[in-house]
Amino acid sequence: IDMVYLVLKVLPDDSRESQTARVLLYKPFYDQTGKGFTQFLLNLFRSFDTHKQPKSDLADLLGIIHIMLQLVE
Repeated sequence: IDMVYLVLKVLPDDSRESQTARVLLYKPFYDQTGKGFTQFLLNLFRSFDTHKQPKSDLADLLGIIHIMLQLVE
């Protein structure tokens, strides 16, 4: 997600790469079923266990959620 987000920031809007990146980033928002990406991220966050998973995983997950929320704005 970070790489796709970077493509949107660096390349011009009319480039083919930017159009592809935009489709890849906005697809999770169109799939709002029970199995959608936003629901998946929420479930990962709720089920995070500090005793079994490293805190770096939590930092990565929060980074992805932060980018998703920025895209919603």
